[in-house]
Amino acid sequence: MDYYYRGKALLECYRDVCWDTVGYVDDLADEFPEFCGRDMDKALLYLDNFAPDGQRERFEERFCKLFDIGWRIRLVDMAMYHLRKWPKDGKFYGDLISLKYLSKFEYVLDDMLDMLGVERSTFYRKQKEAVTVFGVILWGTDDNEKKLWMKMKEDASERQSSFRDLNSRLTNPEAEEFCL
Repeated sequence: MDYYYRGKALLECYRDVCWDTVGYVDDLADEFPEFCGRDMDKALLYLDNFAPDGQRERFEERFCKLFDIGWRIRLVDMAMYHLRKWPKDGKFYGDLISLKYLSKFEYVLDDMLDMLGVERSTFYRKQKEAVTVFGVILWGTDDNEKKLWMKMKEDASERQSSFRDLNSRLTNPEAEEFCL
């Protein structure tokens, strides 16, 4: 049951996190308009050479937050991929979770029942099964799943470090390779 409750908690917050991220990116673009339409190297050069320190720190903090959100979204995507491949009812489980938790719009129960072609009691039973399997995929005892989860977390951490490293190299006047 622990898998069910953990999976349900993650899925219940996913819609808000995922779709609010789009707004977060728009806000980031509004707050730092000088980076819109530029390639990353030029944006980092501007950030380092011309942006006030407070603006640079705010941008770095908000940009790193996007990396963190991104790896969590990819983690759910990876779990959904495996859920759809689940031997028994995998495709149905994936469709159910997508409609109930992941879609941009919240569907009413009757619409979900029609789309899935099931009765109310079957929906609730299958929903519990689907969320439990989702939780097992993320936190189960299979070492391969744990390795995938850790790899995704390490990748996100590496991207954050790469961003900081690139920014520090740009601040070094001896880093001629980044000069325009």
